[in-house]
Amino acid sequence: MLTRRQTALYWRTWASICEAQGWPRSDNTRRYALHAEAGCPHSMTQFRNRDFNHYLSAAAPLCNRIDIRDRDRENALHTIKNLPLDPPYIASICTDLYATNNLDTLTLPQLENLRNTLVQRARKKSPKSPSPQSCPSSYSPHPF
Repeated sequence: MLTRRQTALYWRTWASICEAQGWPRSDNTRRYALHAEAGCPHSMTQFRNRDFNHYLSAAAPLCNRIDIRDRDRENALHTIKNLPLDPPYIASICTDLYATNNLDTLTLPQLENLRNTLVQRARKKSPKSPSPQSCPSSYSPHPF
C-alpha cells in the first residue's frame, strides 16, 4: 500500500505525463495501460513499494520532469546501511557470499539477498524482548 507521500507523487507524476503528452487527466485507460506496461497491479491502491518504483521508471520516458533512479537498489542499500550491525561484520558477510565487500559491484539480486541475510542476522543478534506472561488456563478469583 502506498504512503500518503507516494500517493501524492503518483498523482503529480500522472499530471506531468498528461501535460507532456496532451492527455486528459481523467484518461484511466492510458493510466491503467501504464500500470500494465510497468508490470504493476491494475489499481494503484494495490501497489507495493517495488510496484511504485516500476511505475515511476515506466513513467519517466513520458515526461522530462521525473527523476529516474534505481529505487530498488537505493532501498536495499539504505536498509543495509541502517542495520544495527558493525560495518566490518557486514563486509565479512558480503565477502563470504560474493568474494567482494564492495556493495556497488553487486547486482540487484545479490544486493537484495545480502540485505535479507543481514536483516535475519540482525534479528538474531538483537536482544530478545521478554515474552509476555501467559494467561492462566483457568481463572480462580480466590487463589487461597
